[in-house]
Amino acid sequence: MVTMAFSQTKPLDKDISSVDGMVNAFYEIVSGPAGQKRDWDRDKTLYSPGITFTTVTTVNGSPVINTMTHTYGSIVQVWSTYEFRMTKDGAVVGRGINGIQLYHDGNRWWIKSAIWQSESDDVKIPSRYGG
Repeated sequence: MVTMAFSQTKPLDKDISSVDGMVNAFYEIVSGPAGQKRDWDRDKTLYSPGITFTTVTTVNGSPVINTMTHTYGSIVQVWSTYEFRMTKDGAVVGRGINGIQLYHDGNRWWIKSAIWQSESDDVKIPSRYGG
């Protein structure tokens, strides 16, 4: 489990006003070539105090997403497939699924938790999720 300090940076309206905005920001921040500076202050504006990140398998690289969303009132579960490459135009070297849980507090969306697992020979992405 990872804990994080929270930023004093004001969140971007485009990030926090919709589930799509939150998921896009989540990926925009972590995606890109190795060595590219990440906007960690922006990243910290996405998460609820007490956020938990859980990984089943370590994932490193740039995701390409296919998002499936389930909403109930002010809570949302997003299932998002990803793939990663060692170079921008290189071959896909891994895939997996993210589970991102969000809630709306009446003013904005927050990411409450994220969990992910990489695809393996024993755990394949189901066809309904792009496998």
